[in-house]
Amino acid sequence: MLVHGYEVGAGADLAGADLTDSDLRSADLSGSWLGGAVLSGSDLSDAHLVGADLRHAICRATVFADADLHHANLWNADLTEARLSGATLSRSWLGNARMAGADLRNAELGGASLTAADLSGA
Repeated sequence: MLVHGYEVGAGADLAGADLTDSDLRSADLSGSWLGGAVLSGSDLSDAHLVGADLRHAICRATVFADADLHHANLWNADLTEARLSGATLSRSWLGNARMAGADLRNAELGGASLTAADLSGA
């Protein structure tokens, strides 16, 4: 699937890509490299991001409702005001992530690493 000129799919190299305000509902981004990508305002509801690498990604107000992010690397990601309700984040690494105001209702966080994550208002 082509989004903002980027080929989006499982295993894609989207490092640094600007995918602001993209409709990525139900997209399969498993194993993708999204380091430093900008996903602010995007909708990734029901998306599959199993094992995806989102280190340093900017995901302000991004919707991850019911998305599968288990084993994803979200180290130092900006998830401020992100909607993660119902998301599976088990065994994900969220160290140093900025999650202020994030909606984590019904999110599965079993085994997730939240070391030094900012959860204020979440």
